[in-house]
Amino acid sequence: MAVMIRYFVKLNKCSVTDICAKDFLKYMIMTTLKLGLVLHLSGIVMMVGMTIAAFVLQWQLWSIIPHGKEKAYPLFRVSKRINLLQGLGGLLIIAGGVTMMIALHGVVMYQSWFKIKSVLLGLIILNALFLLMPAGKKMRRLLTGTSLYEGDLSPIRNRLLLFYVLQLSFFLLIFILSAFQPA
Repeated sequence: MAVMIRYFVKLNKCSVTDICAKDFLKYMIMTTLKLGLVLHLSGIVMMVGMTIAAFVLQWQLWSIIPHGKEKAYPLFRVSKRINLLQGLGGLLIIAGGVTMMIALHGVVMYQSWFKIKSVLLGLIILNALFLLMPAGKKMRRLLTGTSLYEGDLSPIRNRLLLFYVLQLSFFLLIFILSAFQPA
């Protein structure tokens, strides 16, 4: 705290006795808000980027599977790592959002655009839980099992395609909502 006060004094070119508590509080709120925004945007970029990377990797995986499971399994393992990074991005989104809420004292919580974004974030999480995770488990069983039938792959491929279409659509809706929110 003392470091923040010294920085604030140097920034505003005043003495410690001249600091108005109200000005310092504004400074702390703005710093917290900007920190939250950085975390939030970093999480969004990470989550969307990893979703696109995983989609491209899955596309590649489907072209390799017919040539043998042993060639496809390393790509599948990489896609599992990407899913972990997506989860980390989701945590950053939530941590940044909570930080901004603290800085703004929950003012935006009652606005309709925020409620819609919250529902979309919930749908993104549910989409991963109900489409991605079961398909990933089935895919792992097929790739590590003794036999691989084309008929077994089609439902998994369709489920993963649905997951990525929905996920990217939810992100697009969040971006549109963020761009056109009322001021």
